[in-house]
Amino acid sequence: MNTVNNKGLRHVAIAAVVAVGIATTIATGGGGSGGGDPGNGGSNGITSPTMIITAENGGDVAEAVVTAIGLSFDIGDITDQNLAAQPGDSGLLAKATAGYYKSLPAGIQQAPENCANGGTVDVSITQANINTISAGDRIVAIFVDCDDGLGYVMSGTVDITFTDVQGDIVTEVFLLGMNIVMTDIVITEGTSTMTGEGDFLLTLDSLDFPIMRMSLQGDELQLGSNGEFVTLTDFDHFLQIDIGPPEALVADVLGRLASSTLGGSVDYDTPVTIEAVDNGDPHVGEILITGADDSTVRIVIIDNSSIRLDIDEDGDGTVDAFIDTNWDELNGR
Repeated sequence: MNTVNNKGLRHVAIAAVVAVGIATTIATGGGGSGGGDPGNGGSNGITSPTMIITAENGGDVAEAVVTAIGLSFDIGDITDQNLAAQPGDSGLLAKATAGYYKSLPAGIQQAPENCANGGTVDVSITQANINTISAGDRIVAIFVDCDDGLGYVMSGTVDITFTDVQGDIVTEVFLLGMNIVMTDIVITEGTSTMTGEGDFLLTLDSLDFPIMRMSLQGDELQLGSNGEFVTLTDFDHFLQIDIGPPEALVADVLGRLASSTLGGSVDYDTPVTIEAVDNGDPHVGEILITGADDSTVRIVIIDNSSIRLDIDEDGDGTVDAFIDTNWDELNGR
C-alpha cells in the first residue's frame, strides 16, 4: 500500500472521531452546580438518574447542550481542517471520502507506519473490490501517539465497517453508512486531552446533492475532556446542509446526556428544528431539556443574537424563571 492511500485512510479514521466531537461533544460545555446526586456506579461515576433543573443550574445545563449543537454547525470548517481532500473535489461529504479507496489491495494488513511527526498507525483493510468501497468492507486503524501535523496526537483504535454504500464516492453523489467502534481513544491537543469509547452508526448522504446529510445514532458513547466525563445514550443526531447559496443548515437532536460536571443526567430533544444560514448562529428553533420530576429548561431561539431560557422547576407546565441570554454566553465564547 502506498503512503498516499495510507494517509487517506488515517484521515478517514480520524474524521470518524472528529465527527463525534462535532455533533455530540458536551464535555467542554457548562460547569456549575448540579441539582441531582451522581450516585455510585456507571461509567466514570455517571449514573442514569436525572438531575433536577432549577433556575440556578438551568443556564449551565442549557450551555452544555447548546455547545454540542453549536459544534455541529461548525462541521464544514472542522472537516476542512482535518480531511485531505483530493484535487477537484467539491462538497463537504465528497471531501470526506473521495479518492481514498481507489486501487487499494484487498485484505491488506501491514506493519505500523510512522506518522508524519512521530508515533505510528497500523492500518488493516478488508475490501471485496479493490476499485471501490462496498458494504461489508472494513478498515481498522490502531494509533499509537500518532502526530500527523494536524494539531493533535492520537492513540487508540478506530474500527469502521461499511454497512451501506450507494452512488459513487468519488463524486458528490453518494451515501455511506458506517458502523464505527472507538476503543481507548485518547486525543491530546496542547494541554487538553479528550477520550472516547463506544460505537455508533454514522451515515453520510449526498444523494440529493447539493443537499448533504449526516446522522449519528448509537446506544452509548463515552467522552471525556480533562477529567470531566459525559455519557450519551440512545442518541440520534441529524445535520443537513444545503450548500446554496445561501448555505442553509438544519439540525435535530435527541438523546440522554449524563455529565460528571453537571452532577447528573438530562434528556434533550428539538421540538422545533434548529436552523441557520451561511455559517451564522441559529436563528430559529427550540431545544427542550428535561430533568428529574419533569423539570425542564426550554431554549427558545428568538433570532441569531437573542435566546430565552424558560425554566420550569417543578414540572407543572408553568414557567418559574426566565433567563435572557445570547449565543456568545451559551457557547462560552
